[in-house]
Amino acid sequence: MGVGWSPRDQRTSRDRLPTMAISTGKKLRYSLLAIVLVVLAAEIFLGYVYFQIKAGSPTALQATYQTIKSRIGKQAAERIIDRFKDTREPTWRAFYADKGKALREQFERRYEEDFGRLVESCQEKGSTLVVLYLPSTDPESPDHCSESLCRAFFQRITDSQGVPLVDLTASIREYPWQDVTLLPEDSHYSRLGNRIVASGLAEAIVSLKDHRCQATYNGSPSRCADLEPGESRHWELLSELPFLVTTNGQGFRSGRDVEVPKRRQRVLLLGDSYTFGVHLPNAHTYADLLEQQQPHLEVLNAGVVGYTIVQEVELFQQRAGAVAADITVLQVLDNDVYGMFFFTRSWFDRKGRRYDATAAEKEFLEDLGLGELAEW
Repeated sequence: MGVGWSPRDQRTSRDRLPTMAISTGKKLRYSLLAIVLVVLAAEIFLGYVYFQIKAGSPTALQATYQTIKSRIGKQAAERIIDRFKDTREPTWRAFYADKGKALREQFERRYEEDFGRLVESCQEKGSTLVVLYLPSTDPESPDHCSESLCRAFFQRITDSQGVPLVDLTASIREYPWQDVTLLPEDSHYSRLGNRIVASGLAEAIVSLKDHRCQATYNGSPSRCADLEPGESRHWELLSELPFLVTTNGQGFRSGRDVEVPKRRQRVLLLGDSYTFGVHLPNAHTYADLLEQQQPHLEVLNAGVVGYTIVQEVELFQQRAGAVAADITVLQVLDNDVYGMFFFTRSWFDRKGRRYDATAAEKEFLEDLGLGELAEW
């Protein structure tokens, strides 16, 4: 008997059409949902990869915690520093007098340990280390009491490590203090002061003109310094002295990216606000002036306001050492030893760590009637 067809079969076929339509709609929705999920997963994965490259913490939660902790620590340190400013002159003079000898020696030991770490790190990278001492006190001021002590200290630790010391005290002192600084507004170096530094440093490192680091830098990692990369903006630390700061793609204070491949002898500058060139445009810093005077040099300015040996060692080990500098210059001055106070280290710490006052710090501050500054 043949297979027939009836109205009932027709109804059944028509009844099936909505079911088929619903199934097709679901498939479309499921397909769209799958696409959305894939895009979302890719976004999360790529965001995680970017985070791992940029962040110093393994998870976003940990990074957030560290950020909050850092901000709280910096706010606390800022409060202490603000209170400390009014007493800076007497504490500076006491620190470099007999009253501060025990604390100063403790700071010097800590500094020397960190300096030894930098020496070892430079040796591992094949970069020749040079220490650059800059005088930073008015010779007519009572604050000048620090200079002879600090010059002797830096001479001692460089001699012990076999590191050349470039002491530019005599060169700077040939000129009136008001001419080599930005006084009366600020005591940092003027363009003239920076030009003297550039000339003195160029003369001192000429004997190293043939030294080359055997390591290479191929552009990775992209971030090699602590300033925000790729910026050009005005800073106004003092309303009387606004200045333009330009950084390159690696985070150095420079208008040009690091050369890849390296074509000139590369000089890396580590230091504080004197190397950074506070209150001055890029072109007036001794980093830029050195490169202008010596075109065969590629000079990388990694200076950061407030840094001392603690931050400079970390910066070299974690970032700046990657650029394979032929010569690494560590700029130092009297404030580097004085700047080892717990609140200063907390304020400028690269990882947001907070340090407590040591027993020697507490005793020193208490003797000056400033014991309350030893507590957070």
